[in-house]
Amino acid sequence: MYCAYGALCLVDKRTQQAHCRCQETCSDVFAPVCGSDGITYSSECQLRMASCTKQKRIFTKHQGPCDLKDPCEEKECHFGAQCQPSLDGRSAECICPEKCATYGDSRSRPVCGTDGKDYPNVCEMRRTSCLEMREIDVRYKGRCDPCEKVKCPAYQVCQLDENRNPACRCNDVCTMDFRPVCGSDGQTYANECALRAESCKMQKNIRVIYSGDCSSGSNPCDLIRCGPGQECDIDRFGIASCQCPQACEPKMQPVCGSNGRTYDNECELKRQSCLLRQELTVVHKGECGEHTPCHTHHCSYGAMCVVKNGQPVCECPTCAEEFEPVCGTDGISYTNACKLKREACEQKSDIIVAHDGLCNACYAQQCDFYAVCESFGRGATSCVCPEVCIKVEAPVCGTDGSTYPNECELRIEACRRQEYIAVATKGPCESCEHVHCKHGARCDNGRCVCPTDCPTAFEFVCSSDGKTYMSECEMKRAACQKGRDLSVQFYGSCESISKDAEDDDLPALKRRKISSCHEKQCKYGGICDFNAEGDPFCVCTFHCPAIKEPVCGSDGRMYDNECRMREESCLLQKRIETSERENCVDHVDIPCDGEPPVIDPETGKDYYCGKGHGSKLCPSKTVCHMTRYFAKCCREALLIKTCEDT
Repeated sequence: MYCAYGALCLVDKRTQQAHCRCQETCSDVFAPVCGSDGITYSSECQLRMASCTKQKRIFTKHQGPCDLKDPCEEKECHFGAQCQPSLDGRSAECICPEKCATYGDSRSRPVCGTDGKDYPNVCEMRRTSCLEMREIDVRYKGRCDPCEKVKCPAYQVCQLDENRNPACRCNDVCTMDFRPVCGSDGQTYANECALRAESCKMQKNIRVIYSGDCSSGSNPCDLIRCGPGQECDIDRFGIASCQCPQACEPKMQPVCGSNGRTYDNECELKRQSCLLRQELTVVHKGECGEHTPCHTHHCSYGAMCVVKNGQPVCECPTCAEEFEPVCGTDGISYTNACKLKREACEQKSDIIVAHDGLCNACYAQQCDFYAVCESFGRGATSCVCPEVCIKVEAPVCGTDGSTYPNECELRIEACRRQEYIAVATKGPCESCEHVHCKHGARCDNGRCVCPTDCPTAFEFVCSSDGKTYMSECEMKRAACQKGRDLSVQFYGSCESISKDAEDDDLPALKRRKISSCHEKQCKYGGICDFNAEGDPFCVCTFHCPAIKEPVCGSDGRMYDNECRMREESCLLQKRIETSERENCVDHVDIPCDGEPPVIDPETGKDYYCGKGHGSKLCPSKTVCHMTRYFAKCCREALLIKTCEDT
């Protein structure tokens, strides 16, 4: 049992029952006071006794009987000061509270002030406001930052739930595997796990748009320019738009903006920057104003001033996991510019961005005609032709009809002439002159041989024998080994028809506002929840894997896998089931629009410009035609220049 207002909790020895007892005794002194309940008490002691007995808060409204006019009614006090009537009850003055009593009620619980500081109760906040002669109001009930003293396990972060209670979330432990993916925010992440972790930490819905870094394919975010504070977001139809940050966490971590205004936290500053369409940056953490400790404190090496225990402290920045590599002047590559600044700050070293991209400039440089890349530092590169070959007698026949002593000599000649010359056959040209090979075999020193190796690229094709092969090369190798002709039916894996059906012929509900999840029907895997306005809606959380197992939906669209199709069905709240592949044939891309892809002269096979082992950049005057099913290099003449070409 909890006893408030000065009462003590006692236990009856006979009944063992707990009860509250008021111990205070009052003298017979007559000094009438008017209580906040409108009753006149003979003294303040009698008022306290009544408050204790009734177990409710009663305070002195003014000295004297209640029928005497309260002198505080026309007295206005500022900055948390309280009106104090004179002893005769005929005048009043504003005074700061000397001490604050704790009654155990809601007014005695911790609060967060608009100055970003925690107070034991409202009274202490008003007392500070009065003593410092500045306006301080209640911003939140409870601590300013409930996560401040919470220590989460490694890789987890503290976030607030809907009741401002702290909780440790985002427990994804990501490896250092470099398998970049492009997110729906237009940013590249080192792998899908890093994307999920960033999505959770930033409390944003970030999805994988496609595998590989965002610059390797068509990034819709490159086509628009967002204003101050805006963020690019790509919807499920691939359309990019600029959005302002959604509602921020309800916590007070005040920052001073470059416009001289104080914001509740950095998220609110960015949000206001977006809404006002005004470039705003954080000058320092804490309130703005000359009286703040950070006003004259200077931080070097990119650190930011933070007030801790009333003292200015320099802290290094925290960074997101987006993959936008830069090369530092220390010769080290960093995931993004922010992480370079953080390293410079922590090491107290003058490290700046030397150039965008990885430090090894030749890492992403593709040289044509067998040229070799040479780096000159600071991102500069040049392609040079090889000059000397080891003398090896291994004649080859080039695609130009000439015989070369070895493949190295062929490459030197191709580079010198700046022409594509590949090895047509091994051995002199005349050795294969009258040899005709079938089923994809090629002539090698006068005899037909089947392909022995193919690039480890996942460009699934469905063959005319009804089987799925990892690539067109694998299909041709199988055709040669079996001695039969095989052709590509379509790009993607062969899928069986799903016979699962759902009852979608339910009668439509009468159109009226639905106010509860009991009335809201969420089908196809959806779960009912409430939005900020209190209206029920269907939440679709499928956590689909980023694998390519294409299926055709009954809505005529192709989906990466069956899980993505079910997710779309849930989002639209409409039945979508797997259908015959030919029903989606109009949505299946053909490499290079049916024209022959560019051949890699080193392998004699089609260039693979996707992601993973064996990937190469397309040569000059060609472009990478990459979809979810294939990645081929096509001649520039096949590019679509305008919307009229589609």
